Amino acid sequence: MKKILIIASFLIFLIAASISWHYYYKPVESTRNLNAESRAEAIAIVNDFSNDEQKANDQYLNKVIVVSGDIVEIEQSSGHATLFLDGGDLLKRVACEMESGEHLDDVSIGDRVFVKGICTGFLMDVVFTRCILEKE
Repeated sequence: MKKILIIASFLIFLIAASISWHYYYKPVESTRNLNAESRAEAIAIVNDFSNDEQKANDQYLNKVIVVSGDIVEIEQSSGHATLFLDGGDLLKRVACEMESGEHLDDVSIGDRVFVKGICTGFLMDVVFTRCILEKE
């Protein structure tokens, strides 16, 4: 009986470990395949978070949004890029952390772009992750 209990416990452990492994290493779906819930200007999003952060969280947080604005900075680091869009204030911008592999060869500072991403909140900037460039 003790031997059966040990074998059953080991099998349950293996099943739980394999399920955990699967979910931990499950690839994240590209934002390209997700439908945007809304569209907004970068300046409007920054104003919404600055005026009433709780209301803006309800409106934008964890939602797929297409944000449009003018690029004020491009930051590249080890295959990862972040576009910063003008938020209407020198200290507040929209930071768009691009999906890995997203090519930014055709954009430069001053260009108006449309970026689809998931809003993750407001720190000094409004942060969007898993972003891709969109056509108008």
